[in-house]
Amino acid sequence: MADKIKGPDDTLSTFRLSGLQDEASRLDRHLLSCIAEECAEIIQRITKAQRFGIEEVQPGHDLNNRARLNQEINDLIGVLDMFGFVPDDKQLKDKQLRVMEYIEHAKSVGAW
Repeated sequence: MADKIKGPDDTLSTFRLSGLQDEASRLDRHLLSCIAEECAEIIQRITKAQRFGIEEVQPGHDLNNRARLNQEINDLIGVLDMFGFVPDDKQLKDKQLRVMEYIEHAKSVGAW
């Protein structure tokens, strides 16, 4: 029943609401694999940026590591959207505050 997916606006709820649990389960597994793959690509791009610099342009490519990381993050967001992920503004702000606290801690122990 994969023909039920018509485009990027369709979500798993289409399958769940229509009672196609097997299709929803297969789609869940497929999208989870895609999410893992996109996360791995983000990790790879981050390590390239750490090793060679965020503004470095890899030979044979037109974009620097910052732009390529941005592309990979957008790829992940696209799959997360298909999976039904809804950003939580409070949780995002809380995470940003924790990161800032860890930066201050890193400075206090000389790791910054």
